[in-house]
Amino acid sequence: MGDDDYKKKYKEYKKKYEILVNKQKQQQLQGQAQGQLQGQAQGVTDTDTISNVGNPVINVNVSTSTSDASNLVKASAFKATAIQDVQIPLQTPTKLLFTSEIFDLDNEYDTSTSTFIPKTAGVYVVTASAMYIKNLFSASNESNVILYITVNGQMIDEEDDFRMNFGLSTTGQIVSVNDILNLNAGDRVEVGCFQSIFTDDVGGTVLGRPFATFFTAARVPSSIT
Repeated sequence: MGDDDYKKKYKEYKKKYEILVNKQKQQQLQGQAQGQLQGQAQGVTDTDTISNVGNPVINVNVSTSTSDASNLVKASAFKATAIQDVQIPLQTPTKLLFTSEIFDLDNEYDTSTSTFIPKTAGVYVVTASAMYIKNLFSASNESNVILYITVNGQMIDEEDDFRMNFGLSTTGQIVSVNDILNLNAGDRVEVGCFQSIFTDDVGGTVLGRPFATFFTAARVPSSIT
């Protein structure tokens, strides 16, 4: 092979080498450009994140969907007290009156009938208390007064308070009853009182004392609600 042939081969190899080098440079430039674009995109995200650090947005009890908002239920609770005395005839179940409304969050308590009517089904804590005093001139020195809760006219729970040597006491006795009830919307919850047939020989009076004679209810969180 002569010198001309070697020169020709050299030029061919040199040309291939230059093509290969240029191709590698193009690939490197493309990689650098792609990296810069990704860095810029990341920089925008980081800037947005940092810009919110001093001004955080906190959602408290805010629904994130229409379905969640539709499931929200207004709070339910009330308290009412007695401001007038109620006579309890001998051995006669008698409904009590709580005509002074302290609060009623969802307009569910009727002061004219002393009835709690929940608008929403759920679990409720119901509590009642009454100050009772026997009528004077009692021949018995014992007293047993019973306070009870009814739902739709049916007695659900009751509590009694028995006193010995009660006689002509004018201090009275306080009895209370409370329960956790699974109520339906529209149920009628009321409170009543009567004396035991075994001890009392006369009737008595539930005194209208707001601190001692009251009726309350409140719905509590549960799987039902």
